[in-house]
Amino acid sequence: MSAVGTETDSIRFTAWLDTSVIGYQDYWCGLSFDSCESNARLDYCIFEKYFGMEYVILCDNSSPTFSHCVFPYYVPAIESGGRIISCVNNSSPLIEYSTLTAPDYGICVACFESSNPRLFENDFYIYSSDYAVAGGGFLDGNYIHIYPDKIDTSLGTPVDEVGDGILTTTSESCINVDGITNPRGTPHF
Repeated sequence: MSAVGTETDSIRFTAWLDTSVIGYQDYWCGLSFDSCESNARLDYCIFEKYFGMEYVILCDNSSPTFSHCVFPYYVPAIESGGRIISCVNNSSPLIEYSTLTAPDYGICVACFESSNPRLFENDFYIYSSDYAVAGGGFLDGNYIHIYPDKIDTSLGTPVDEVGDGILTTTSESCINVDGITNPRGTPHF
C-alpha cells in the first residue's frame, strides 16, 4: 500500500458518513499492515474520527514508512486506552516528521514481540497518564511535550541518556523507551 500526498494536498483518512448506523456514522476503524513489503508507505496523511479498535495503525511483521503524517487526539473504544501505532512480530516501521497526540490513557507507539520502530524528528503530545513510546524503539531528534508540563529539572538540564526515559523525566509518561538521542526543544509544526 502506498498513500502519498503532498504538503499542500494531504490524504485524509476519515469517516464513511453512513447515517444509517446510529452512533458510528462519524468513525472508522484503522489500518493494518500484515506482512507487507518494506516499500509500503504513508506520506502526508491525516487520520481523524477514529473509533472501534485499540489502534489506528497495526504493523504486523511489517516495516512501512510513515512520513509527515498527523495523528490527532482520539478517544479509543476500549477502557484501557489505545495505541496510535501498534507494532508486533518483528515490525520496524520508520516514523518520521509526523505529529502524534496520545489517546486517552494510551500510547503513541507501542512495541511488542521483538518490534523496534525507528522514530526520527517527530512531535509527540502526551498527557500525564499516557506514553510517547512503550516497549522499545529508537528515537532521534523528537520533540516530546507532556501535559501538564512534568519535566523534572531537579537534577539539572535534561540530557539524552540511553535507557533512562525521555529528557530524564520522572513522569510516568516517559518510561520504557530506549535509545533516546538528541531530543528537540521545539516542535516542527
